[in-house]
Amino acid sequence: MKKTVIKELREALTRLGTSKDQATGKVTLALSISDKRHRAKTSFIRATSFDQAWKTVTETLAPAPQESWVRIETVNSLQRRPLVDLQQDLKVMTRMNFWRRGVSFDPELKTALLEMEINGHEFFHPGKDHQVGKNASDMWIDFKAIADYLQERDGQDVPDLAASQYIWSFTTTGIFTDGQQIWPLATREDGTTGVRLLQNPKQEIQSYLTAGEAYLARQIDDDGKFVYGYFPAMQRVLTNYNSVRHFSSIYALMEAIAATGNVADIEKARTALQWGIGPLSIK
Repeated sequence: MKKTVIKELREALTRLGTSKDQATGKVTLALSISDKRHRAKTSFIRATSFDQAWKTVTETLAPAPQESWVRIETVNSLQRRPLVDLQQDLKVMTRMNFWRRGVSFDPELKTALLEMEINGHEFFHPGKDHQVGKNASDMWIDFKAIADYLQERDGQDVPDLAASQYIWSFTTTGIFTDGQQIWPLATREDGTTGVRLLQNPKQEIQSYLTAGEAYLARQIDDDGKFVYGYFPAMQRVLTNYNSVRHFSSIYALMEAIAATGNVADIEKARTALQWGIGPLSIK
């Protein structure tokens, strides 16, 4: 990655405010890098100063391809609480994946996980009797899956996480780049947490519509059936085909075509519609 881009990333991150934890006097940065095709590799960098932490960031980003997707986040609002309290909070949540904070099982953040890592890998599982909208999620922590992930991520032995008396939860502020542009990330603790904040809404929305329309069109096979996808948390292919999702995807594609003007993809939508009315509905 170019030195000028790395410098711009530093400037963008420092504009978000202080990075040092006043209680410990340390700076913790979470650096996530993806090649756009695979899950991001996340590492936590802890140092006594921002300059020292950023030196490690620079060394890590220097060999990365220019077009890499990169998130850099500052860990803040570190809060120690008993593990049993977290477990109780998870049990009474109405739905899984509603947990929106990072978690570490040690104060030095050697076992830290970003909220995106927790939800992306489904480390907090709903109870077997959970019914969405009808009862509490009864979520539980998959300590073994977390330990296996940390072992692979960091290449170090992982302590017995289930034996931890406390956990340290935290929030982050940060930035994202696709190698060309830099976006600050939303910090409101709601459904927008960690989502990039548009800097030029009109231009960016048009760009996303174009990319989204092209993606939907690519997902339609020659027979009109959508490539249905997979569970990213478990890397398992979806086997059930949902007719509502099929037709709503066609509707989304047509709406996008109306915005982009790419009428060449109308034929793809027509093929998908014919398959939905025919083979899918007959089944």
